[in-house]
Amino acid sequence: MQAFFRFLLVITQLMMLVSVAFVTKTYAGDAKINNGEAQYLLHCAGCHRKDLKGSIGFNLKDGEWIHGGSPAQILHSINKGFSKAGMPGFEAILDEQDRQAIVSYILSKREGFENLQYLLYQLDDENDTTLLTENIVKSGRVKNNFMDFDLPEIPNYGLVFEGDFYAPKEDTTFLYAEGIKNFKIDVLLDGKLVTPHRYGGVQRWKLKQGKQHVKFTFVSAGSGEWNRNINLYVTNADSTIKLFPVSTRALANSKRSQFDIKSTDSYIVQQKKIIKLPAYSVAVGAPSKVNYAFNTKSCAVNGMWEGDMLDIGPNIGGRGKDGSIPLGDWLFHYPAQIVPVINNGTTCNFIKYRKTSTAPMFFFSVNDVKLSLTTDFTAPNKATFIYRVIENPASVDAMTFLLPDTDAINASVEQSKSTILITNNTLSVDISQQDSFSIQLNWTSEG
Repeated sequence: MQAFFRFLLVITQLMMLVSVAFVTKTYAGDAKINNGEAQYLLHCAGCHRKDLKGSIGFNLKDGEWIHGGSPAQILHSINKGFSKAGMPGFEAILDEQDRQAIVSYILSKREGFENLQYLLYQLDDENDTTLLTENIVKSGRVKNNFMDFDLPEIPNYGLVFEGDFYAPKEDTTFLYAEGIKNFKIDVLLDGKLVTPHRYGGVQRWKLKQGKQHVKFTFVSAGSGEWNRNINLYVTNADSTIKLFPVSTRALANSKRSQFDIKSTDSYIVQQKKIIKLPAYSVAVGAPSKVNYAFNTKSCAVNGMWEGDMLDIGPNIGGRGKDGSIPLGDWLFHYPAQIVPVINNGTTCNFIKYRKTSTAPMFFFSVNDVKLSLTTDFTAPNKATFIYRVIENPASVDAMTFLLPDTDAINASVEQSKSTILITNNTLSVDISQQDSFSIQLNWTSEG
């Protein structure tokens, strides 16, 4: 019975591999990756980043797929979207050829394992290193395609991970493991044993470029039980940069890492999820240590803080779950915000942002009135938000801005014209008479 079970498992795995390979080849052959890249940059990069590593939306490069990573499942996600997460369905927006092209482009950029399987062998004692088929006690597919070295619940074991692996196509990279000086590990690439480079407590194995089949075998003999959960990454040629995690421990460490982004000589723009701010918030940091967030969904300035910019460490894992942490003190944050309103409602359409020699400039429209927004943070304890009406085709006159209702700041306007009025935290502007205006926020710094 046990032999029959193993035979059935092998047949199932082979069928799964053939199925995935066939469907992937179909998509790669039928859709043009260049078109997919163009469509992705136009429709997807704002939430998933240009490099596909995730921001508001999930990482699309690694093997961890919340809603399924097969070509058909990816296409289904693109078609239907996830309205609660802010992702529209593109079935009625893009034609089928463009949607399939996006799938092919995403598949062409994959990193890490696909269809990762494992075998767990029970060994007799701490000196046993022989892996026999009759000693297999557990096997299956690995959740989320990251090597999980916490799977064994026995003291002496052999653990084999095997699956297709995607390395960068144009760079020299290594599979890199820390703190495993005396560990017994074999790595096979496409069936060929790879000799490791060893130094200090590190072992690393040179990878091929692009897709390859990896078999990673670890035997517990000679290793302490306290350090068997291996930190495994893919690194660049000299191992100075960890490109992406391969094991669950490395994934967890990458999510916990502190990675501070600070503005020193020029403005910095970061499209990362931020704690206390809603999705679609884009952070802008100024050398003067004043930072704000512009929301591309509402066209609102929905946060401002004084100090360094962001710790994006919680985002590095690329899952879009944990928010970056502002490195300073909030002056205000959502639901307090500067938000434009026309005719008692707002339909925001974000157009683009542009980096200039001074501050970044955002372009957007509110109910067909096209505006731009830039800032001046040069004066101490003062932030100036500069709005300009670029197009007003319907000759709209009344425009209002809801201002932050907080005791921490004081709002005013630079112009003294009668076309601008602030009452009850609301700024009213006659944009038919005033095509540019500035909102000033003042505060007192502690200490």
